[in-house]
Amino acid sequence: MFALQTWARSGRERGRVLDRLDLRLDEHNVVSPGVMWYAKGRAPARVAEPPSPMPDIAVEVRSSSAWRYDIGAKKAAYERQGLPELWLVDTAAEGVLVFRRSARGAPTYDVARELDRRASLESPLLTAFAATSTSSIR
Repeated sequence: MFALQTWARSGRERGRVLDRLDLRLDEHNVVSPGVMWYAKGRAPARVAEPPSPMPDIAVEVRSSSAWRYDIGAKKAAYERQGLPELWLVDTAAEGVLVFRRSARGAPTYDVARELDRRASLESPLLTAFAATSTSSIR
């Protein structure tokens, strides 16, 4: 979150980074990703009623009790709801799993990357953003 927050605050057109907002994935599931990034003009108002609109990027940080759900059912629900990009930060393996759509409106995540702690995390949604450590993301 630190790297993403620093990047967003360093420019006027870089959107907003928020944490712990409720998102409705379906009629049975409301989740609160660790970090969310909304493109400029898309972030919910501070006083908006939950659930919040789907962000442009959601970041989930591994917890031992929920990791299996995060990489399975939750990832699939995000995909169905149209989330453009999902980062799953695996603190145990010191890496990040990145799932994104290759184009706006693509029906599924058709780009998947597994980054180790030495790799640079970048996104086509975030101009000039790069993070090189899982600790700077979470």
